[in-house]
Amino acid sequence: MKQAGKYSIRLLNKLIDIAFACFLFILFIVGSFALWDTQLLYQKAESSQFEVYRPNPYKEQPFAELQRINEDIFAWIHLYGTSVDYPVLYAHHASEYINKDPFGNYTSTGSLFVNAPAHMRFQDFNTIIHGHNMEHRAMFGQLKEYESYDFMSAHRYGQLTYTNDQGVLENKGIVVVAFLNVDAYDSGVYAYAITNPAQQQAYRTSLLTKASVVLDTPYTDERLLLLSTCSPEETNGRNMVVCYLTDETYPDTFVKEKKFGIGIDKLQGWFGFPWLGWIALGIVIILLILIGIWIMDQKRKARLQAQADTQLIHPSEDIASKEL
Repeated sequence: MKQAGKYSIRLLNKLIDIAFACFLFILFIVGSFALWDTQLLYQKAESSQFEVYRPNPYKEQPFAELQRINEDIFAWIHLYGTSVDYPVLYAHHASEYINKDPFGNYTSTGSLFVNAPAHMRFQDFNTIIHGHNMEHRAMFGQLKEYESYDFMSAHRYGQLTYTNDQGVLENKGIVVVAFLNVDAYDSGVYAYAITNPAQQQAYRTSLLTKASVVLDTPYTDERLLLLSTCSPEETNGRNMVVCYLTDETYPDTFVKEKKFGIGIDKLQGWFGFPWLGWIALGIVIILLILIGIWIMDQKRKARLQAQADTQLIHPSEDIASKEL
């Protein structure tokens, strides 16, 4: 009977070891998938994924190819020296591109977009571009840095490209002038179709009054471009960068050689980890294996010690059971 009891205990311990090893394996699989999925999510949102489509001053083919994929793509925005370097889409209803990428696929990172009935040639007095505040500076994740006066001073220029009424790419200069923390339901900021000159001036004054950082006052005859994203500090909070558009364009002084789009055939998707990610994952796997081996070894030693203690306490009973 005692031998049967010992066998049952050993079997139970082995089952526990197997169950624990399976738990570690499942934990590793779930953790790996979560890491891979997160990496893939942010990788798809990086501006480098769209680099091959960036408008090219020497030919219109790359951006035209992107527009053929999705006719709602009508512009491209680039703030020099930042990760804001994306196509801009026209949303026919407010939630259309909140969770949809420029290719029309579902993604929680969404796209940069303007809401209807905004003018697609940026002829309105003010145009608001919306985008998610993503980690790793994806989408509008870097707008928060414009709350620093030094950062704004060093990154105040950019370029907006769109197709004009003649079907030709047209460039406008972007000049950043202010940063605001506002409420998403502030109708005084999120106002559209302002045509009255007095109301336009009041709108400019209101923006500058609410701004936490201001470089200079927008010219009274320039159109405004506002970049809006969620604020992590408040539920309904929004970070907003105020710019104005100019006919004059500005050089990008942050790069020596511009990587213009070369066409859809060169677009390559990479759905893996970067090298550092693979190294980190390998280290985690090794640590889990070592921990599992150590735990099972400790349990084996504990079982052997328990058996030795039993033999010391009841030596005669153990010998008798063997004779039987």
